Amino acid sequence: MEGVTTMKKDLIKRLYSYSMFDGHLAFFGNSVNAALVVNMLEENQDYIEQVIKSVEEIPLSYQLTKPKIYTKDGFNRKQQLRLQTKNHPVFTKIRERIYINTHKTFDPHMAAMFDEEMLAIAFMADGSCYLDKRWENAKPSFRLHLNNWTYGDLMLFKKCCKDSFELEINTRKKGNRYDLAVPTNYSKLFVEIVEPYILPSFQYKLEQ
Repeated sequence: MEGVTTMKKDLIKRLYSYSMFDGHLAFFGNSVNAALVVNMLEENQDYIEQVIKSVEEIPLSYQLTKPKIYTKDGFNRKQQLRLQTKNHPVFTKIRERIYINTHKTFDPHMAAMFDEEMLAIAFMADGSCYLDKRWENAKPSFRLHLNNWTYGDLMLFKKCCKDSFELEINTRKKGNRYDLAVPTNYSKLFVEIVEPYILPSFQYKLEQ
């Protein structure tokens, strides 16, 4: 099993990304180290399989289960998959960097690792595509729903996109919070950046 200091930078980047976007890090039992938990719709199993590949690079064991669907409130929910790894020091280190009082932040260390794959993971986990069909030849608008981040975190994320790819991103106010939107004149560039890393089950986000 690899130690934190001997892991390849690319593997650490992916573990950071899966933890940051749609995953969470928690302590179970009496363990002094954290574990990674990722919940995803069963129809997006290819995302879970991609996370597993990174986990196996550590190497680290894991459990993959199908949680029981809650139906007592009358809502029709889809089946999810739950991936939970064993605990490991790398997840403890990541947790210490991205959590402040149980709230996720965009760790400046992630800015040094920011690349096309990280942006694609963020989009698959927390992104969407909007197309205003009232207009002929309308261009898609891509959104990143990172509403739980602080304004400062979003500004750092925007700076990473600008510095790394010359990609402009707008901040949109959503109630008391903010999210991010790619201007339509940058939609083509956004697709060129993330498309090589978008998994088949998330292709619909690019095709609307």
